[in-house]
Amino acid sequence: MTSDQHIAMIGCGNIGAALARCWRDSGRHVTVWNRTRSKVETIGGDGISIADSVQAAVDAAPVIIVSVSTYADAEEALRGVTIDGKTVINLTTGTPTSATTLDADLRARGARYADGALIAYPQFIGTDSAQIMLAGPSSLWEAHSDLLLTAAGGSRHVGQSVTSANVLDVAVVGAFYTSAITAFIESSAYVSDHGIEPSVLIDTVTPLLSILAPTIEGLAAAVATGDFTTDQATLSVYDDAATAWVAAIREHGHRAAMLGTASELLASARSAGHGNLSIGATAHLAKV
Repeated sequence: MTSDQHIAMIGCGNIGAALARCWRDSGRHVTVWNRTRSKVETIGGDGISIADSVQAAVDAAPVIIVSVSTYADAEEALRGVTIDGKTVINLTTGTPTSATTLDADLRARGARYADGALIAYPQFIGTDSAQIMLAGPSSLWEAHSDLLLTAAGGSRHVGQSVTSANVLDVAVVGAFYTSAITAFIESSAYVSDHGIEPSVLIDTVTPLLSILAPTIEGLAAAVATGDFTTDQATLSVYDDAATAWVAAIREHGHRAAMLGTASELLASARSAGHGNLSIGATAHLAKV
């Protein structure tokens, strides 16, 4: 077997189980360990072995995939484990600082380490919609890209620094996607209370999604260059509208938590003299 033909999974919750099944279905053998053994008993057999300990799982394969809840869990699971000569690809959600700490620890113990951020729900594992952003030595991406692309067709190497994947995860999945999903739930609750059918909401939102991509592209460039001039809607226009929208939502007994926060940010940016610029000028207030 090549190094990617037998892998070990440390942590096997919903996403870990989906990864294990995907790699098993691609012809690889997977040895899994999970703190709660009962959670993996249903997937054992036919190409998936269950290890009784982390050390047994690590001993079984040259490539170790870690998918646990936190970096503290990852550190605890790997503490005291002989891991010299192994390749560890960590897909645990965390912070750039956590990635740096774990990288230093495992390399000092003789392991090769890459830090990854998995962007996918379990149902999308094995499709092109799933992404694994891998950070660390490009040699590890080159050696294991087939493995990662099997599980997530949108996978790519995002930087030599072991922190790069976490930076993107914090920014994209955290600050952007989670905020957007929460804002949509807020808007859905308001619309539902007015008796409007979900299909009508979706029909209204869908065209906006096609506008969002080019808007984001332009804003990313503006933030990078610091040029927020615009011939479209200015920050002041957004501010006036947001003030009215927040009032409407709160008059109906809703918190408007997400929109309210955005409205406060817009008002602050306007007060700072950025009203004639694009909404991207709120970036001036990003740092504390």
